[in-house]
Amino acid sequence: MDVMPVITKTELARNTRQVVDQARRGQPVMVESYGQEQVAIVDAIDYRLLRAVAAYGAAPPHPAPISDE
Repeated sequence: MDVMPVITKTELARNTRQVVDQARRGQPVMVESYGQEQVAIVDAIDYRLLRAVAAYGAAPPHPAPISDE
């Protein structure tokens, strides 16, 4: 797995288009401020997939169907 690049909020402000293009190409970017991670910029499809996986993992397990046999 590739290492996610980390940029500052200032770098994001100066290079917004390039950062968004990078995320859309599948390379997420972490934005930090004062050395603390603030947000991750990811492609919209990746975000939706992550949310779906998280929701699936948080759902209670379905009980096994009862057999008539």
